[in-house]
Amino acid sequence: MVIQVCLCEVENKAMIVMIVVFIFNKIIVAFAAIINIIILGEKHERRYFKTN
Repeated sequence: MVIQVCLCEVENKAMIVMIVVFIFNKIIVAFAAIINIIILGEKHERRYFKTN
C-alpha cells in the first residue's frame, strides 16, 4: 500500500512538472513571437520613414 501511494505521488509530481514545462514552453514561444513582431515592426517603421 505504501509503495503504491509513493508511486502515485511520483506520477502526480511528474504530471505536474510536465504540465508546468508545457505551459512554460508555450509562454516562451508566445513571448518570442511578440518580441519578433515588435522588432520586425520597428524595422518596418524605420524602412517606411527612410523611403518617405
